[in-house]
Amino acid sequence: VIVTDKLSWDPNTKYIVKRANARMRMLHKLVEFNIPVEDLLIIYILYIRSVLEQSCQVWHSSLTFENLTDIERVQKNAMRIILKEDYQSYAQALLKSGLDSIVDRREQLCLKFARSALKNENVKDMFPSNCPDSTEVRDREPYKVTFARTDRLKTSAIPYMQRLLNNNK
Repeated sequence: VIVTDKLSWDPNTKYIVKRANARMRMLHKLVEFNIPVEDLLIIYILYIRSVLEQSCQVWHSSLTFENLTDIERVQKNAMRIILKEDYQSYAQALLKSGLDSIVDRREQLCLKFARSALKNENVKDMFPSNCPDSTEVRDREPYKVTFARTDRLKTSAIPYMQRLLNNNK
């Protein structure tokens, strides 16, 4: 994970995309040997997508639209390489391959991390529960969301995962 003095994720995103694209060369070479699509997908998942997802729980919620697009483009290109002439559109390629978009996948990983943190005594305090108030009529969200005055805090990892937990009861 690359962190700058401006706390921007742009350098980290560029580094991740560069690493993943470097590994895509291998995918290009394997296609030449007529390896089955299923095997190419497994290689993509293990060798390339893992780079795109590394430590995503920390930075996923703070990415800009450009960052999201750059990372998603890597998977889109991988689908073009793997499916060759069967590639019609990215949405169709995801259906055919059984993969989720990178954004959806990282959201699932963040939710999985938050749920596992709830079970860990050392870190479950990151997700404090809302105590039901006897005078309150409506249902409360199960977890308190950290109040944020700035967008930077609002989109940071912990408040983002608190909202994820509330939205996925």
